[in-house]
Amino acid sequence: MDNSLQLRANFSYVIANLVAPKIILGWDNSRWKQNFSSNEEAATTFNFKNSHRYNAFLYGFGVDFCAMKHVVLGVEYTGTVANSKKFSKTDTATDNAYTAHFKPQRNTIALVAKVIY
Repeated sequence: MDNSLQLRANFSYVIANLVAPKIILGWDNSRWKQNFSSNEEAATTFNFKNSHRYNAFLYGFGVDFCAMKHVVLGVEYTGTVANSKKFSKTDTATDNAYTAHFKPQRNTIALVAKVIY
């Protein structure tokens, strides 16, 4: 995955002016690369590469803490998930048909530091 464009909204609630748990919802558009190779017979090797942009649902949760008057520290988990993708390709040398499928998904954990004025 590379060249990702994300649009997200953070829904948070501040508790006692110190802690703010949050829920993250949004949309992700990323370019995913898929590689497939087969070496069934010793004489032939078949390689298949595909690259395409996919839309995905973005979700997550986290918590922010007020460290100082203008500094907020936090941690958040963010995940994206898209529909399953399937590709078919025929090796012209052997006339074998190959199919590959994958489900684009990404999970990240981030430490967040914010300066607010």
